[in-house]
Parts: sequence; C-alpha cells; structure tokens
Amino acid sequence: MAVGGNYTVSLKVFNDVQGWIASPFYDIYIDPYIPISNLKIVSPTADSQFATGAEIEVSIMMDSGSPALVYIFWDDGSATILERTIDMVNPSQIYKFNHSYASIGMKNVSVEVRNTQGTLIGVANFQTTSVEIEILDPVENNWNLTVSSGLTSGVVLVPPGNVMFELTCSSSTLPAKATATWNFGDGNQLNQVVNSTALEMTKSFQTAGSGSRNATYHVMVNVSNPISSKEVSVDIEVWEAIQNATLAIKYVATDGSLQPGYGANGYSFPLRELTSFIPSVERGESHDA
Repeated sequence: MAVGGNYTVSLKVFNDVQGWIASPFYDIYIDPYIPISNLKIVSPTADSQFATGAEIEVSIMMDSGSPALVYIFWDDGSATILERTIDMVNPSQIYKFNHSYASIGMKNVSVEVRNTQGTLIGVANFQTTSVEIEILDPVENNWNLTVSSGLTSGVVLVPPGNVMFELTCSSSTLPAKATATWNFGDGNQLNQVVNSTALEMTKSFQTAGSGSRNATYHVMVNVSNPISSKEVSVDIEVWEAIQNATLAIKYVATDGSLQPGYGANGYSFPLRELTSFIPSVERGESHDA
C-alpha cells in the first residue's frame, strides 16, 4: 500500500460447490513512515584536518527514510540543529551540509536522522553516525625573515661567513603543528619546529666555488602545518674577505728599473724620481680605491 493509515481487509475464496466463502474482517494499520536505513557519512573522513573559519562540507547518504529529519551536533558548544527535512530519501543522492569553526581542537560531528513520529512498529525511528575531525589555526601572512647578525655594511664576509637569521611572527597565537623549512639557496635544507614567535637559525656561507670571490644566496623559509603554508625570504650577498693587503713602494731608477727604497726602514726615496706604488692582496673581493 502506498499510503499509510487504517484499513479493513478480508479474504474471499470461491469454488463450484460452496460458492464464495469470506474470511472475517481484519482491521489493520499501515505505518506511513519508512524507517531510516544505512545512514553513513561520505565525507569528511576520520581525522581530516581543517582551518578555523573554513567552510567544512559534511556529506551523508542513506538507503531509505520518509519523512527524514536530519539533525547534526557540530560539537562547537551549540545544541543539536535540525538541518533539513527530507520528504522521501533518494538512495543515490548525497545530502550536503556546511559548517565552520572558530576554535581549534578535535570535533566529533554527529549526524542523527529521525522519522517524524515515535518508535515505529518493531523498528527504531532513528539512526546515528559520527566522524571526528581536527580544527587547526592556519599559518597566516604575519611572518618575517631578517638577518640579525653577520653582516658588514650589508655584506657577509668570508671568513668567517657566519650569519644569524631571525624568523618572527607578529601574532602571539602560533599555528598548531607547524614546521619551518629552511632553504639556504645552496642545496641545504633544515626543518625547525615552530614553538616560538621568534626563531633563530645560524648558517655558515661560502662563496660560490673555486675562483669565485662573491655569491648571492636566496634564503627561503616555508612555515607550514597540515592545512596551510606561507613563505618568506631574504637575499644575502657573500664576499670573500680581503686578507693580507700589502703595498710595495719602489722608485724608477735612471736605467728604468724599479728599485726599493733605502734608509733604515727602506721607505726613503730620491727626490724627483718617479715613485711606483704596487698594491697586493692575498685573497678577497676588492674594488679600486
């Protein structure tokens, strides 16, 4: 029967001898409510992670139910909410509901689908299912990377080549489960747990290679957690430091040869003779003075 309600039924049987024989009349009741069956959460899956403030889509399916009232307990401090009434469940349809969270932590999202009336005849009038998800604070665009020590007039001199970087966050609230991945621009990486609003990292740099006296490195830090990431960077210029700078002073003799000075310290030179100054450095990046 397609419509629920009260009905009276009887049976009539016929044969050639007795004719029509009728059974007693029976008063029956057809329950108009189709019970909820096979309720399940399609998404999100257990232990999925989301950012605070992000719209989270919860999708459910069920095989039957009419009428079906969908209640969801979002585990955010509010009461269970009647999200939707479904006149007749379509077993091939996915029913979707959206929600966002302002606070972090594990949230046990519970879905209960009920029929409008009380307990059906021999069948419970509801089914429940749940999924646990995690809400995290995202990594915001409030990180800054600077060089706190190791610069001489804006340049890193090698030796020693040691530089201290400072990674800072302008917010007092740190993103949960965050890691800072340092890429120093020379093929080397390091991971650092984000447990403070001011992190320090020391790195020793060299010039690019044999015969090179300077190099530029693009230092990047990626601050990330399972749901988000932000990147900050700074460029540093590395110079080979000048070592053992000397100046040879000689004069040009009448025969055109270069002659050293004379006197007690060798720094005396004849008047009116051309004096030659010959600079020399053992190593390092230099510019004409």
